[in-house]
Amino acid sequence: MPQRTSLKGMIAQTVNSALKVGDLALVRASTLDRSFRLPDDAAEPVALPPGAEQELAAGNPRLRDLQRIYRAMNDHPTRRSSLWTEAFVGEIALHQFRAHNAYLWQEAVTPSQKLHWLLVGYYTAAIDRLGLLDRMSEDGAFGAYRFRFMNRYFGSKDLLDSIGEINFLERTIGISNRLPLRVLDIGAGYGRLMHRLVEAWPDGVSGYCVDAIPESTFLCEYYTRFRGLADKVEVVSLDRIDAAFADQRVDLVTNVHSFSECRLEAIRWWLDLAVRVRARHLFIVPNAYHNGGTQLLSREADGTFLDFRPEIEQRGFRLVQADQKYRDDSFTPFGINTYQYLFERADAG
Repeated sequence: MPQRTSLKGMIAQTVNSALKVGDLALVRASTLDRSFRLPDDAAEPVALPPGAEQELAAGNPRLRDLQRIYRAMNDHPTRRSSLWTEAFVGEIALHQFRAHNAYLWQEAVTPSQKLHWLLVGYYTAAIDRLGLLDRMSEDGAFGAYRFRFMNRYFGSKDLLDSIGEINFLERTIGISNRLPLRVLDIGAGYGRLMHRLVEAWPDGVSGYCVDAIPESTFLCEYYTRFRGLADKVEVVSLDRIDAAFADQRVDLVTNVHSFSECRLEAIRWWLDLAVRVRARHLFIVPNAYHNGGTQLLSREADGTFLDFRPEIEQRGFRLVQADQKYRDDSFTPFGINTYQYLFERADAG
């Protein structure tokens, strides 16, 4: 009769497989049990900051103003959305914008879902050559699912995705050696990646957040203020982009999961902006969709997908690196893998 493996044993085997990517030591099931309990041992939900629930409300005058401005621009290429419609965005609770929703799918209700995040935590520790887990924090604010692992860290999808992306940029272009760095985050959502880049290098990173969704611009304005980034990060509303970038230059343009939820015409417009600001590097993380992120696909209004990589290359960007987000097959059964892409434009000027 084949020997049965305990749940803790199976978890330990999977964690060890993930750790091999970073050439880290193996984990015994007993050690894992002390490091993480299923269900998780995360802290209680974090209370909202004073006044946040009142400010992060559908009737906020600033949000209403942005909605009016953006609706007046509905003929703009970036506003003809295939996914982020008003009804779609309306399902997001603004005061819980870092919870499980369209900004960060991070459900953690079942044991298998919690195991998923445990594995991501161990994997991130394995590849974190910059030591960001020791320099960054996760407070669980605004509904973020937070869990404890390795008896040391509190993790979240916000934090772990950001650390993985920043370490990819370190592997590909040596981002820590390119400071000071000016970044343009396209489709910035509530400002997750920009916040983490500045948290990693408070005196070395600055830049801009842009988005075609008024709720995203509103949340990003709030969140960058809340995180104390007002002197480092400018949130540029859609109506001000042409004027704001008339004579600006950035070093790096980032787009995480946003282009995959845009029509091709919108992607073209954003790529033209990347050329206009003379960006040397372009970082893209696509949705996995049906191809595991091996292609860069738009999402059209009729449900079809179009390859937008030729649009990138036509604008002078060449592929430097394309790596799986999780470089270990153990993550495949969880359906969470995609690719990360880094392009370079030699004649950025």
